[in-house]
Amino acid sequence: MLTLFRAVVDRLKVLFATAAAAELEAEFLAREAERRADLFRQADRYAADGLPVVAAGLRARAEALSADRPGGTVLPAMAHWLAADPAGPGPAAG
Repeated sequence: MLTLFRAVVDRLKVLFATAAAAELEAEFLAREAERRADLFRQADRYAADGLPVVAAGLRARAEALSADRPGGTVLPAMAHWLAADPAGPGPAAG
């Protein structure tokens, strides 16, 4: 009887963990979409203010954002910053 109860409890744990993970993923995707939409709206405002180059740059950066590559825009900037540092990257943190 105890074995049956343990199996039911384990199955419920898996179901709850799966539901929680799905909810977190849905919130993450919605937040990412809203972030990108805000950037496109801001680009539209720049274009309306007569700044088409700024608007085009912002649109290009917004299009490059991806949940699959969360550091896609940060890592190239870090590489550029480290290359410009005459002392080099310094000791590894850790």
